[in-house]
Amino acid sequence: MRIELEERGEGRPVVFIHGLTFDRRLLLESSEPIFGTGTRARRIYLDLPGHGASPPDERAASAEGLVMALVECLAGLEAPILVGHSYGAYLALGVATQRPVHGLALVTPVLEPDLARRRVPERRVAARERELAFGGERETFEEIAVQQTAGVLSSYQRLVHPASDRTDRAFLEAVRARYVLPAPILSRLGALPVLLLCGRDDHWVGYEDALPFLHALPGCELVVLPGCGQLLPIEAASRYQAIVGGFLAGIL
Repeated sequence: MRIELEERGEGRPVVFIHGLTFDRRLLLESSEPIFGTGTRARRIYLDLPGHGASPPDERAASAEGLVMALVECLAGLEAPILVGHSYGAYLALGVATQRPVHGLALVTPVLEPDLARRRVPERRVAARERELAFGGERETFEEIAVQQTAGVLSSYQRLVHPASDRTDRAFLEAVRARYVLPAPILSRLGALPVLLLCGRDDHWVGYEDALPFLHALPGCELVVLPGCGQLLPIEAASRYQAIVGGFLAGIL
């Protein structure tokens, strides 16, 4: 299966996995400042099948298929650190059950794939500026953003909305129809170092479903940031970089 990727730097591989309807540019732009401080790593930013520059592939059109596509893509790498955002975090967990990894940094992660069972907070807008310069993305931005400011909107217009427009819709719907991995995850992670970075106001995936991971995994750290949600890497960019950067520096 063909997965397009972009590499930066040298050292232990750190693989960045975006969520559904995003592409590699969100994590690339949000995360590259981490590595300007001397943290040495081989950064691999990829586009999932059907997203960004990667073509759709029917073999990958499910949670299990996407995990297998990632395992295939990463074959031959020494144990990487996986940084997953949203559904990409769920896929990173699946990869960690299939091959050796060195650690997991999971950002606003999907941890409960069953929508009916997710524990999410009530929807809240933490900040809203007037006179925002919307294009055609107003509805989707207002649906997801907790920080509805000019800066966040500008990043959304560059990094999020175009990626959503490019996502192959038939492939996306096929994945959503087979959204759940067939095998349990939590019991298979052992003592891996794991960072869970959640948004307190994330009305899509919440933060409470991270608590079983915190209780079950001896190497797990949970950080919950107020005033942000699924767009945490751009809603709280400096804190994202500090927290994820600190985690990576501790295990690289």
